[in-house]
Amino acid sequence: MRPSEPRVLLLALLMLCWQPVWAHRLNLFAGVEGMRITGSVYFSGGAPAVGVPIELSGGEVSLALVSDAEGRFAQTVIRAADYRLVARTADGHRAEWRIGAAEFVAAPPPQAATQMSAPPSMADPALLAAIELAVARQLRPLREELAAEQARVRLRDLLGGLGYILGLTGVALWWRARRG
Repeated sequence: MRPSEPRVLLLALLMLCWQPVWAHRLNLFAGVEGMRITGSVYFSGGAPAVGVPIELSGGEVSLALVSDAEGRFAQTVIRAADYRLVARTADGHRAEWRIGAAEFVAAPPPQAATQMSAPPSMADPALLAAIELAVARQLRPLREELAAEQARVRLRDLLGGLGYILGLTGVALWWRARRG
């Protein structure tokens, strides 16, 4: 073996073990309120991603959104469908979120609130839609918090990364000592 071959072998090994860097990972969260898709884009650690372009596609729609100064965005859609949101930063970070058609709840008709003089039946579609909309609004912050917690970098992730680095360094030093 020539002296450059161990370096090529090490480089090939590192390329096989490549994974995205999580320390500055871009996160995207989206939810539905009635027929409005709202969400936020942020980096690991909670810093908002300001001015990030977000592509909303699905349901015969393709729109370009941009996150505001708090990393938030919103878009009203015409019909319930499966949607895909993709956020990309200029430096190569990417995040994706999918929304299923079943998450959309049609808002109750405006006259439903004024017709509450008679007790509504549980089969009343306006009442069911109002309940679903209220539950969706209550669950959204919990879902957002859960997504942020799952995306958070933990000490075990950091230690795992350091373990990989030390392990690969050990293999490289062992290989070099064996050759020398």
